[in-house]
Order: sequence, then C-alpha cells, then structure tokens
Amino acid sequence: MKSHLFYLDWNIHRLFGYENYKSDKVIDSIIRGIEAGDDFPAVQIHQDVGIKNKFYISPIIIHPDMFADGGHFRALGHYIANKPLKCELLSKPFPRIKESLIEIYNIIIVDDFHDYDWHKERFPNYR
Repeated sequence: MKSHLFYLDWNIHRLFGYENYKSDKVIDSIIRGIEAGDDFPAVQIHQDVGIKNKFYISPIIIHPDMFADGGHFRALGHYIANKPLKCELLSKPFPRIKESLIEIYNIIIVDDFHDYDWHKERFPNYR
C-alpha cells in the first residue's frame, strides 16, 4: 500500500472522522503537547475521490500492543490549536460509508471518563 506524509492545513482542507465525542482532558493534553512542540505520529487518512481538499480518517488501526488508534484526538487537538496536522495519505479507497461521518470541528468535547488515565498509562509522555 502506497502512502505519503503531508501536513493538513485547516484553512484549505476538510477532515472527517467517525467518532462524535472526545474527552476534554485528553484534548487538553494534546494541545499542551502541540504548544510544547511535541511530534505526534501521523494520522492515516484517505482522500475523497474527485474532491481534492476533502479527507477521511482511516478506520481504526490496531497496533501490535492491541492499542486502537484512529487519530481523532490528535486531529481535534490540532484543529483547536489551529496547527497543521501530520497525516499519512493512503492510496487505497476509503472503506466506510461517508454519509455517517462528522467533520472534525463538529466533534463534541465531553467530560473525561477515564480516557485520560487510560491514555496516560499507554503513553507516559502525555502532558
């Protein structure tokens, strides 16, 4: 599968995901990391066929340690901080129904329900 890295520019590109709610504490941690200059892993995305500036977060990736990660926290944190998002553009077609997706800026931030603790345990460098 071919792919290439680029930085998604929120003023030019639109990004859609499939998760509607995200933890306030995790988003705050991501933003603190962005402000501190941390380098986050690229979010895997697909480009819309026929629409150059429209992208979709790839379905969840299960890492070797069984940690599932789609990139919604990173995407929303970078959007709020108005910082470009490092992305890995995948060459394969998007494998989901597009009508059920939500634009990143429409994700609702909710009170944390142990998401931060779980992420902090997995990634000790969470801020």
